[in-house]
Amino acid sequence: MRVCGLLWTAALLSCALPFAWSAQAQDQKQAAPAPAQITPDDLVKMRVGMPDDEIVVTGKALPEPEEVKKQARAITRMDDFFAAPLAQLQERVCPGVMGLPADIAGIIVDRIRWNAERVGLKPAKEGQCRPNILIAFVLNGQMEAQALARSKPWVFRDVPDSDVKDMLADAGPVHAWSSTQTRTRDGMPVAKSESMFDPPVVQTTISDSHIFLAARLDIAQSVVVIDIKAIDGMSVVQLADYATMRAFARTRPVDGDSSASTILALFDKSAPAPRELTPFDLGYLSAIYKSQGNLPASAKIGAIPREIKKRLAKASSGDVSAP
Repeated sequence: MRVCGLLWTAALLSCALPFAWSAQAQDQKQAAPAPAQITPDDLVKMRVGMPDDEIVVTGKALPEPEEVKKQARAITRMDDFFAAPLAQLQERVCPGVMGLPADIAGIIVDRIRWNAERVGLKPAKEGQCRPNILIAFVLNGQMEAQALARSKPWVFRDVPDSDVKDMLADAGPVHAWSSTQTRTRDGMPVAKSESMFDPPVVQTTISDSHIFLAARLDIAQSVVVIDIKAIDGMSVVQLADYATMRAFARTRPVDGDSSASTILALFDKSAPAPRELTPFDLGYLSAIYKSQGNLPASAKIGAIPREIKKRLAKASSGDVSAP
């Protein structure tokens, strides 16, 4: 298994923002099995360093709606629950993977693209896009991120300061961040304020509303860096689905004591992790992407229990692939 060195990985990550991974991602896709030849059962059986015998994990019963919303708030990085939007990907999804063999990287890319369709996002055309979701498997993610912050701090210029501070101090096996940009509800960029006395000004026509906000928060790129030594025993599907939850939204990992089962507990060793995105995960992402981006966080999170019920109803009817 190929693992990237510190300086080489840091250089690639810095160039990848915004778009230097396109060639590598396309090479991986060409080397990977054709998507039409891979079934969901095949994906579940493909594992990284895992024996052939299956591990069965019993899922938790879905908690009450208020507990679901409480957990959703706990895993979400947000600026203001009532007066600010949640960050969303607005462009078509284009994943790229580095640090794994090309065939496994290709499967992860395919799975993330499929996940995008399941929650209301659109994947970009294969081989014709510049990656906006980057998943890197490295020796030590904290060292990589800290080296990047020292040598190329501009990489984090569009990442919230609190996210960068927490990420660089985290000694865990996963380090994730999203570059964001504030835009009007119609997609016009809003410049950052350079000082307290020079606020940004955007001239646009908008009606007063007690429901919708004047601006939205777009995710330009998401990066997920995973320590290679931490993935032993995990399936390819688990890794792809975990990256999905960290890249499609500004989320935090959780421990095994969470109220609702979530793939965000994948790297918590105190309890068995789900084998894929759970109803909570799919309901969470579906609620974020179901409606327009200039709704406040409270409205998006308030819709999660309803989306979970829809997911469970589709699963009970056998329609597990429908968005």
